[in-house]
Amino acid sequence: MKTLMLSALMFAFFSGSTAAREMAFNEWVYDYFVNGATLKLALGTRQAGIRVIRNSDKAEGRIVQRNEESYFLSYSTRPIFFSIENMGLTFAFNFSSFNAGQQEIARDVFADLGTRASGEFYYVVPTVFYQWGDYISGSYARVGIGLGAGVARFNGNVQLTDSATQDIVSLSQGGASLTFASSFIAEAHWHNWGLTLNVAGPSYETDAFTYNVEDISVNLGYQFVF
Repeated sequence: MKTLMLSALMFAFFSGSTAAREMAFNEWVYDYFVNGATLKLALGTRQAGIRVIRNSDKAEGRIVQRNEESYFLSYSTRPIFFSIENMGLTFAFNFSSFNAGQQEIARDVFADLGTRASGEFYYVVPTVFYQWGDYISGSYARVGIGLGAGVARFNGNVQLTDSATQDIVSLSQGGASLTFASSFIAEAHWHNWGLTLNVAGPSYETDAFTYNVEDISVNLGYQFVF
């Protein structure tokens, strides 16, 4: 009888502990991913593509899909603020694709050289930011940089426009290997309205080439705060 009572007490204790842990975890998930999170609907412009650098002589070519009017739907968790005044951490999540046919032939000058490249990419980047203003009131400005991880798949060709021979090289990255991804973000908010500049993307390096996938966007939108 004593053994049965002890077993029952132990079962009740561990069951209670498990239920308490599950409740604590559920509360943490709700608090972090819902409480204070934002969902933003926006309209803006976007440029995406790839920059290819030949490692032997640093000759490069850049091909993009540019000036594309786009709709944006973005989700952000409540930022984590450090003990250092006005500094914190947020996360950039993104999935995007490109179908590029414009090559950069001079700084910010683009032309159709007959080359084409397409691809898709995903990345998650923790971003450290500095903020002016008050996040709670919704009136603030923020700049940040980050380094995280991403995956990209792409193919096509690109002309190395700054090489003496104007070589055309083939692009092929069909795997799903994880690589580094970086980000830069600048945003300004007034109550529920926000203007955002975002630059991010993963990078790959082989013995012959370095591939920098680029995703640049500027958008203006309305955000809902939970």
